Amino acid sequence: MTTGVAALLGACAGVALFLGVVAAMPRRRSLAAMLAGLRAPSALEAIALPGESSRWVAELGRRTNAAAARLLLSSVPADLRLLGRTVDRHLGEKTLLAIVGALLVPAVTAAIALGGGVTIPFAIPLWGSVLMALGGFVLPDVGVRGDALARRRDVRHAFGSFLDLAIVNLAGGAGIEGAMTYAARSGKGPAFSLFRRALDVARIANVPPWEAFDQLGQEVDIEELSDFAAQMRLASVDGARVRQSLEAMASSLRGQLLADTEERDHHATVLMILAVALMVGGYLILLIYPQLERITAASP
Repeated sequence: MTTGVAALLGACAGVALFLGVVAAMPRRRSLAAMLAGLRAPSALEAIALPGESSRWVAELGRRTNAAAARLLLSSVPADLRLLGRTVDRHLGEKTLLAIVGALLVPAVTAAIALGGGVTIPFAIPLWGSVLMALGGFVLPDVGVRGDALARRRDVRHAFGSFLDLAIVNLAGGAGIEGAMTYAARSGKGPAFSLFRRALDVARIANVPPWEAFDQLGQEVDIEELSDFAAQMRLASVDGARVRQSLEAMASSLRGQLLADTEERDHHATVLMILAVALMVGGYLILLIYPQLERITAASP
């Protein structure tokens, strides 16, 4: 690679970095937009707590094409709501990582060409920049899916405890709404915060609490919450029948969680056995290779 091409790559990297910084700078919001942001959300509009959206990363995400957002985030919004993050912030992180990935390869190539005098074909930094940009754009989605999977597992475990606490309160003579309120206030953590928020929204909207749980289940894509709402709709207002329905659901949920835990333990065991088998195979190759080399060298 010639010095001129290396300088051109460095200049392109600098221009792209400048454009990325300009795009990330927060813009002044209009008075109408700020007043609209103060508007209280309508009842059951959104229960899952959104994340911080005022940072410059979120501003960068707002400027990302909306069509690309709908195309690339078809299965991610529920994960983001569960994790308390906004789509704007997520898009900002994706765009920022894509810019960094696109700039990294040309910058390293220019430094090698100028400092070491090594000739590098122009196609290598070009394709490397494209691949790094694509990888940086996709990487946040992978992280979000993994974090959301773990969070859903935690919410399901917490919901099993929530049902057990509600059953105890019902057995003590509390009503269904009071039992759910006491159960939600008894626990800590992100999952019980979601339950408390759902009950608060239901109380403000003057609707049954299971309607808010149904909305929450749809928002964060957790079927157990929607199933709970469906069973509560079918149950009678009689406390005994409600308690029986909750006991059956809690028992079923515990069985599902136990089966899920056993399946994950089985996968972990298989992976551990595979890792040990690879280590043993490598050790055997290390022992056998010298003998094969001697046999090959001694044969005519």
